[in-house]
Amino acid sequence: MAFLLGRNCETQDSDARKKSIQDHSMLQQSRDLVWNRDSIDDLFLVLESSATLKGKLFNNVLSKEDMYPLVISGDRAMRDNTLIVFLLLLMLNIPFSSMDRTYLEITNGLPLDLADGSDADWAQRLQNAGWGENRPIWTRELCRRIDTKYGSASKLFTVMGVSAETIDSIKGILLPSGTTNLIDF
Repeated sequence: MAFLLGRNCETQDSDARKKSIQDHSMLQQSRDLVWNRDSIDDLFLVLESSATLKGKLFNNVLSKEDMYPLVISGDRAMRDNTLIVFLLLLMLNIPFSSMDRTYLEITNGLPLDLADGSDADWAQRLQNAGWGENRPIWTRELCRRIDTKYGSASKLFTVMGVSAETIDSIKGILLPSGTTNLIDF
């Protein structure tokens, strides 16, 4: 999504862009949106409300071979990036047991109290917001909600507007040659 936002920024007047970056009220609104996204309800709402935008991201960016290796990053509390990675794993037919186990191993190892002073404010705000309370059930609950709302992950991608050609392209880029999905590990 940073790519799409970046392209839109090119058309803005340079002074207006600087002003929006320096506008502290805009920054605070953005931070409030990030902090309020810990609950699975909020995350699923993000998935539903931005399905078309995420579909464009898959069709126009992630399906292009020259976009890889791709680093999807963001603030520690920003779940949209994790959601994109999660959707990529679903698209690649990664067995749920592998996704769930690996996600739990990674998130259970993430400390909430961070060492250096620059991260102290982040650590306190994340703990105050209850960040991490949903981590053990995150993948399981998100899969359940996708199945309940859409019937399957493939139907979700159809609703998002992700074409079969896009899915084949992404699989061709990310899967080892000659395979159609990854095995459980």
